[in-house]
Amino acid sequence: MDINTTQDVSISGYVRNNVIIFDDEIQLPEGIKVNVVVPRQATNSSGLCGIWKDDRETEEIVNDIMGSRTMRDDLVKHEQPIDLNQEIKLFLERVHQLFVDIENWFTGEFKITKQVINITEAIGTYQAPLLSMATLQGEKLADIYPVAASVIAAEGEIKIKGWLSQEELYFLMASATTNLKVSIGKGENRIAAGAVIPRPQIYEGIKINGWYWIDNQPKMGAHLFNKTLLLELISQVSDYDF
Repeated sequence: MDINTTQDVSISGYVRNNVIIFDDEIQLPEGIKVNVVVPRQATNSSGLCGIWKDDRETEEIVNDIMGSRTMRDDLVKHEQPIDLNQEIKLFLERVHQLFVDIENWFTGEFKITKQVINITEAIGTYQAPLLSMATLQGEKLADIYPVAASVIAAEGEIKIKGWLSQEELYFLMASATTNLKVSIGKGENRIAAGAVIPRPQIYEGIKINGWYWIDNQPKMGAHLFNKTLLLELISQVSDYDF
């Protein structure tokens, strides 16, 4: 079939596997736009967007559509993963492992509960766990919770707080380094260079990477955190006699 006219032409055909096949063999120009008219009896199961039966008023339908989109957007925002700073992620992993250790140490000896707190510091805002310890009779002993991932001379801080006082734990590295960056000049002539250099350890007694309590007397000694030390610190902050 040859098509040579300045008027619109109606061509009949049928659909097979969602492909339109013309009744006559014709050649249409590549890329030409066409309009497809679907018979009314086919619209019930066509899957075409916008074709449905609804007895509601137009305003009710529109409100339903807009409400669904708003709900969808809220869910998408809520489910978005937080792009945490790598320093924070590592800090939270270390806190989690410490809390697991504490729960294992005192299973059946104390009541241990958890809740979530919000932390805001210069490198980001994030959620972290807080661990509460009490006697089996319900007497509150202390809260143990992370304070910050970014700390001077350490890689994180945790606080142990009772009604009487509080103590701090710091994550310290046996072999620490610092990224040193130096720039010379201004503008286009500025030259930048970097180097990783050993960082001198200001505390004594650090043999392995881990959480330490710093004893200010007499020489700023660092004590590796363990079950026995935790009991001593809880006694200090709560005046509880084990």
